[in-house]
Amino acid sequence: EYFAVSSNGSRSNVAGSHFAGQLCFNSPVTEEIYQDLRSYFKGEPASVRKVLNYRGTAYGWGPNVNPGRNIIDVMPQDSMEGCRCPKCLPLVSTKKQNPQYATDFIWNHVISWANRLKKEGLKGNLGMMSYSPYGGIPKADIPDNIMVQVATGGPWYMSRLAEDKVRLKAWAEKLNHKVFLWNYINVEIGR
Repeated sequence: EYFAVSSNGSRSNVAGSHFAGQLCFNSPVTEEIYQDLRSYFKGEPASVRKVLNYRGTAYGWGPNVNPGRNIIDVMPQDSMEGCRCPKCLPLVSTKKQNPQYATDFIWNHVISWANRLKKEGLKGNLGMMSYSPYGGIPKADIPDNIMVQVATGGPWYMSRLAEDKVRLKAWAEKLNHKVFLWNYINVEIGR
């Protein structure tokens, strides 16, 4: 039940399928994610949460964490199309009427995790990207233990430059500081 239901009705948990591993953010997986974050920032080894050793790393945490560092990437799996379970389907189906749906829905989870970490006195940062379909600016206040990265088009998307500048300025105003940037220069050079 932790994996998203895709448009064909199957769960996104088939290894090798296109962008497998999409999550249902209306499932108990959100609490599991928080408990993983909590455990990591408490300095516990991944075995405490029964996380499998990833590629031989001594600490055992997966690709979204860098052992010994105080940040974990909590960005949803790439190419998020939205879960179509009975709880999520109304959100996905309203996306045309309310393009902010995914922004507030996803960011509210991240904000909740960050606030809970702070309340427990756990020092650590969550890395989160402003990326489609949750690329807007959430209405809620963003705590200072979330490091925001904004996806921009880079030099290959000059037609979006003005739009990117507006988004970057809006994010900087929301956070009252600069943001980290992501663009697709590495992708384009590799083609």
